[in-house]
Amino acid sequence: ETRLAGMVTAGLVVFGIAAKYGGGSLVTVKGQNVGIGFAGRQLVGALIGGALLLLASRQDYYRWRRAAWPLLLLTIVFLLIPLLPFTRPISPSLNGARRWVVLGRLNFQPSELARLAVVNWCAMLASKKGTQIRDFKRCGLPIILIQGLVALLILLEPNLSMATPG
Repeated sequence: ETRLAGMVTAGLVVFGIAAKYGGGSLVTVKGQNVGIGFAGRQLVGALIGGALLLLASRQDYYRWRRAAWPLLLLTIVFLLIPLLPFTRPISPSLNGARRWVVLGRLNFQPSELARLAVVNWCAMLASKKGTQIRDFKRCGLPIILIQGLVALLILLEPNLSMATPG
């Protein structure tokens, strides 16, 4: 089952890189085709993500449970950076939206980190509550509040595709 999931994931990654190349090959900037550049960046991201996935899968999951609150709070700080007016040097406006945080050579969308942080935090809460998971006040309401706060911060960037489920 794990091997099948890995093969399906790898197939989807290859398909995504090919689609990125195909779509980018239709675009030329200053007389040069940009498809190979798009596909190359996608491939580098896939390789880094795959390495991080292997590293994370080898970790004791209790570490992720302990990291849930710090990771969530760090994510909220990063989500606030594009919203604050004095952070323009590290969060420039691109195409009318401030979604990116640039820290030296590292640039990323905090909404991507939010995916991991919210899922990890919800898993921590569910495992901590155990049989109380069916109690709306003890488990459902906190999950709705945290997801709502993170979604609101993402919507304010604006980043509608990341803030909506699906």
